[in-house]
Amino acid sequence: MFCFTVFIGGVVILPSRVWGGALAQDPTPTLPPAVWMTPVSGEQAPGVARPDYLLLGGIALLLLLGGAVLLGISIFLARRRKAKRRAAAPSTFHGYMLVVQAGPGAGARYPFTQSTVVMGRSADCQVVINYPNVSLHHAQLAWDGRQFAVQDLDSTNGTFVNGHRITEPVLFRLGDVLSLGGTVELVLRAGG
Repeated sequence: MFCFTVFIGGVVILPSRVWGGALAQDPTPTLPPAVWMTPVSGEQAPGVARPDYLLLGGIALLLLLGGAVLLGISIFLARRRKAKRRAAAPSTFHGYMLVVQAGPGAGARYPFTQSTVVMGRSADCQVVINYPNVSLHHAQLAWDGRQFAVQDLDSTNGTFVNGHRITEPVLFRLGDVLSLGGTVELVLRAGG
């Protein structure tokens, strides 16, 4: 508010005192122009206004404050966008599970307790599916901090995501169907 008052005071009041006042007080010249326009030592020529430093300071202050406000708004909006991106992506693997949708053990749920889950027939797998078409260490599902990826572990009968055989790690999203050996289907679900 103070800046606004200083600015208005500089624009409205001072020009009439400095600029307009200097011009209004000029006497009608009685000497030839060459004489009356020559300033005496220490004087300014009539009609020449001095810079109004108060007005210029007020304008500079307003520009500085406006720039600070714009900078603050842009920082606020950038943080808000970043927070929205973080909220959109799951930050942890907890709360997710694999659900057997079809095949032996249909309906079984395997909640995630660690970031890497190995599926297969072996007892050391986190998801044990004891079925002949499933290899001992068939596939691996891993969380990289932002998303899941599934990888075939050189299984005999292959690993499929949404009906497509995979040969390298692929992104695995909620609702995607993972098929082990073409017989057991698992789905990634939230809410474990």
